[in-house]
Amino acid sequence: MPPAESPPGRALAGEGPQRDVLLQTRNAQGALRWFDLTSMPVISPVTGALVSVVTSFTDVTQRQQLAAESTRQQQLLEELVGERTRDLQAAN
Repeated sequence: MPPAESPPGRALAGEGPQRDVLLQTRNAQGALRWFDLTSMPVISPVTGALVSVVTSFTDVTQRQQLAAESTRQQQLLEELVGERTRDLQAAN
């Protein structure tokens, strides 16, 4: 993602808070990692000017893996139910 399109870049550009942005990347070993990013602009109470941006990163890799596995299992179950339904209809 180009820096200007990243959550901190968008916050610096005046686009306001950037909450719960999901970012996929690879670690040094090549494994996929998922992060939830939130970037909040810090505004001076005196001048109203943008002073800085605070960004938090939360590793949500396990949550993403579990969600993908859940989806895969649901699709498998739907296929099995469909096959069983067809078998029962053919038997009748």
